[in-house]
Amino acid sequence: MIIVLYTGYFKLDLLIRNDYESILGIIIIRIVSYFIVLIIGSYKNIRQGDIVPNTYWLCILIIPIGTLYLLITTFMVRGLASVTIFMSIAFVLLINFATFYLYDEISRILSEEKDKILMQQQNKYYEKQLELMRESLKSIKTIKHDLKNHMTSLYVLVEEDKKEELLEYLSGVIEVFNNKEGLASTGNTVIDSIINFKLQEAEKEKIAVNIDLNIPKELKIPSFDITIILGNLLDNALNAVKKLEKNRYIDIKIKYTKGRLILKIDNSFDGTIIKEKGKIITSHRDKNNHGLGLESVKTVLEKYNGVIEFKYDSNKFHTALLMFVE
Repeated sequence: MIIVLYTGYFKLDLLIRNDYESILGIIIIRIVSYFIVLIIGSYKNIRQGDIVPNTYWLCILIIPIGTLYLLITTFMVRGLASVTIFMSIAFVLLINFATFYLYDEISRILSEEKDKILMQQQNKYYEKQLELMRESLKSIKTIKHDLKNHMTSLYVLVEEDKKEELLEYLSGVIEVFNNKEGLASTGNTVIDSIINFKLQEAEKEKIAVNIDLNIPKELKIPSFDITIILGNLLDNALNAVKKLEKNRYIDIKIKYTKGRLILKIDNSFDGTIIKEKGKIITSHRDKNNHGLGLESVKTVLEKYNGVIEFKYDSNKFHTALLMFVE
């Protein structure tokens, strides 16, 4: 509109047919439009497609729609000077550029906040895993330090043929090696840390947990993605089981085979399902400290062409997840 205005056409009316014949103007319009697209395309957070709350979207949409209405109203007013029209169009253009900029900044802030929350969660998991490793190392050092005495005691029991005392003594030694808290010991630091942290919470709540893990020490999955998926799903399972007074259990199975990571979680629950727009959502009130929602899990899965499925009856909830990993 600015170019048309300043290439010889001043009687512009958006509501009726107009004849505009400036070849130079048409060429310049294409060139300027191209550079505008390049500028908008430089907003990297927009291109990343970060999730923005609906309330933010509403505010973002009101601005261009409102400015468009004001622009149409301006052109319907007769007798305005070309300078006035030029300034009106220029300000509308700047307002809309500012809208894109604000959207980009909002996306960046939300992304940084999400990374901050995930980092805090990971730090908690790693701290717990480090504590478990220290306790295990301490137990091993204790055994090594007392190994000579233990061997002497065992030798004496064998010589005296005291079978019952020998078995009892051996059970005591073996128990020192057993780490009851660190149930996950696959060697994969991220997954072990998350599961062991959640199992500690389950133990406090007296929830029975069974785990079956068959994964390599290294998986080509960023730790943030693992935290979103596994942390959120285990949080939901724990939250559901806590509401029960009896039959409290969680079964966890994770398997890696031929480039596929398969995760299954079964847990008891009270039969209550919370849905929003036909989709199951987390029942946690504090979503900042308890995962980032099932939608975030699905968003991560899209990166790996993965799928997730939920099945449930009156007292059992089943979650199955498949993702493809190189």
